[in-house]
Amino acid sequence: MCESVKRVRSKSVTSSDVDSYLDRAKEQNGGSFADVHVEEVKSLGRIVPVFLTIIPYWTIYVQMSSVYFLQGERMLLTIGGFMIPVSSLNLFNIIIILILIPLMDRLVYPCLANLGLNFTQLRRIGFGMILASLSVVAAAIVEVCRKQDLRTNGGIPQDISGTVYNSSSISVFAQIPQFTLIGASEVFTSITGLEFAYSQSPPSMQGVVMGMFLLTTGLGSYLGSLLVVIVNAASHDDPWLPDEINDGYVERFFILLAVLMILDFIVFVILAWRYKYVEREDVLQLDTSYKKPQETENSVQSQTQQAGDTAL
Repeated sequence: MCESVKRVRSKSVTSSDVDSYLDRAKEQNGGSFADVHVEEVKSLGRIVPVFLTIIPYWTIYVQMSSVYFLQGERMLLTIGGFMIPVSSLNLFNIIIILILIPLMDRLVYPCLANLGLNFTQLRRIGFGMILASLSVVAAAIVEVCRKQDLRTNGGIPQDISGTVYNSSSISVFAQIPQFTLIGASEVFTSITGLEFAYSQSPPSMQGVVMGMFLLTTGLGSYLGSLLVVIVNAASHDDPWLPDEINDGYVERFFILLAVLMILDFIVFVILAWRYKYVEREDVLQLDTSYKKPQETENSVQSQTQQAGDTAL
């Protein structure tokens, strides 16, 4: 990159020779780096901004195993004397994934392609973001109804593993929409994101790029924890997320996540609109260009060794 900056004002390279200022660092433009290495850096420059916009998605996703469970513990878990484990709602997340993956891959995507509708990878990722925001909106609606029921009818003492919670009379199955929506979003954003990372990166850097995509999962979790700290600090006198959520305003936290997701989605749309896809043939050609210098070097070494053996 430093090499390209030094050559920005170089008269030997005209604007018609480059698509990016990084092209000035190529050997063919008088730079110091192999063309294939410059192209690899350019590919990261296209992919990384997209990955950054996926981080807030994972912030919402991790709510499924945290705040959603806290909410479920304070809802009616018993049916006919049998207590349903709070974590069992994850089953609906798994079911929708198992249904949607083959349905989308074998039926919906091919049908859209036959109709001339190009449901690109970035469009799928964006659609998953919308579903994730709808999930926390559904959770906020459930929370409002749950707390209204507590105020109207009073709570029901509910013992879960030795801890008694003041629970609403609304069934925990009211959480099914939010778990289903977050599961559906995973099909579009998470799975397609992996496909996008693999298909848009050069073969020599696919492991790095896939690792960077998976890194967004951890960053999203850290962002969620940071948001909790910031929100509780900002609402110190009347915290949104106290230890006992019946005394807080979890619904406000859910709405905040939805708003942040929408703002992030707007940024994502701008990036997606400007993004230029790399065709698979170009990626393979880049890999071939990377291998040729290595093959030439190996050939020279082999010939040198053979000549030495003949002289001996």
